[in-house]
Amino acid sequence: MQEEINNPSLDDTMPEQMISLIEERLKSEKAIEHEGIWPVIWDFAGQAVYRAIHPIFMSPDAVYVLVLDLTKKLFETAHCQVKLPGFNEQKVAGPDSEDTNLDHIMRWIDSVHSLKQSDSLSSSLCKSLPPVILVGTHVDKLDGNAQEEKSSMWNELSPAFSEDFRDHITNNFEIDNTKAGNSNNQEDSQVVDLRKHIIALANELPHVKKKIPLSWLRVEKEIDKKSSQGENYVTKHIFKDQIAKQFCQFDSEGDFEELLHFLHARGTIVYHDCTNDEDGLVVMNPQWLVNILCRIITATIPNEFRYQDLYCQLRDHGILAEELIDEACKKLELEHIKEQLISIMKKFNLICQWRRKPDGKLHYYVPCMLTTKKDVKSIDKSSIPAPVYLTFNTKYVPSGLFSRLVVLFWEWASEMSSGKNSINCLLILPSSLLEALIALNLFATKV
Repeated sequence: MQEEINNPSLDDTMPEQMISLIEERLKSEKAIEHEGIWPVIWDFAGQAVYRAIHPIFMSPDAVYVLVLDLTKKLFETAHCQVKLPGFNEQKVAGPDSEDTNLDHIMRWIDSVHSLKQSDSLSSSLCKSLPPVILVGTHVDKLDGNAQEEKSSMWNELSPAFSEDFRDHITNNFEIDNTKAGNSNNQEDSQVVDLRKHIIALANELPHVKKKIPLSWLRVEKEIDKKSSQGENYVTKHIFKDQIAKQFCQFDSEGDFEELLHFLHARGTIVYHDCTNDEDGLVVMNPQWLVNILCRIITATIPNEFRYQDLYCQLRDHGILAEELIDEACKKLELEHIKEQLISIMKKFNLICQWRRKPDGKLHYYVPCMLTTKKDVKSIDKSSIPAPVYLTFNTKYVPSGLFSRLVVLFWEWASEMSSGKNSINCLLILPSSLLEALIALNLFATKV
């Protein structure tokens, strides 16, 4: 794209409005001065309940900044903190409730490693893509000798990474939270260095110099404008007729689909294949979608007594009743797109649907709500078929994979049962220093 902008031979053929667009974009607040790039920043929450959702938005083309609290000891038990609307922040159980802070760090690194590409950077910045920057925070709260505390953290962390993981690491920084965000003359020097390092990495990524149609850039700019005005989503046919067609000509439906997939890969929109569904959603504010999906699949503690039992079913067993979805959509004023949201969650393997006997009501299984069972050894395995084992070469299973496997096995087993029985999946995720092991015991049972 940069070559097309700088090539003077294009001056006579490029429309003036397109030249104006490029100049405006590069001079806008989103453009980094003198770099010709603009960032799209995602802040991923670290709580376990979000891990099934993160992979939907993680890109192999990104630069990842892994943020560590330097005041927390690596080998102390990690705490999962969640703030529900209307409530104070509270601890909640998670599927990895016995994990240490180091385990949480390693899970993030493994998630990034699962996106590894065959390409590598031409420079010595890092060996494997995507690149990861380690950033320690709360330096201002370290007790005693801050320099010794920082050195101790990095010295303990480095040996824990395998060579495959270390190949993603480009550098590490320590941030004083009291200085972050201050004016330039008072800003933490590490923040300045971190910013420069991110820009240097971004300029080295293989896809940065990739040429794209300038009309697609204009569509992206229009999406930014609409999402900043609070327009979070539109149906596919409205997106095509009122947004895309302003700037693009499509010779076939395939051309329009190509634009949608490009914008999805960029993180500008969220779109899943719904070629034959003109009412399918195009989400123009992906962060809004993350928040909505979390609100729906976790549900807040209901005020009405009639929903209390349904909430307990979700919290304790991962079973989401349609009544809770209806209630959540009502509170969020999203009843009109309820089916599209359910379709997105099913498409991304966040939930699986079944009709529960004997009432015949629709229910949804939400694997990411499951927590570790401490009494799995007491299960009588003699009465069930031999388990299926999936083994991995790394210590940790990539985030979200476990939940997706549950959904896929559930759907497969449901088809095999021909609808005669509901399927109950018993999932055991043991911890091991040598390998990560998933044991899935599939058996039919009446629910």
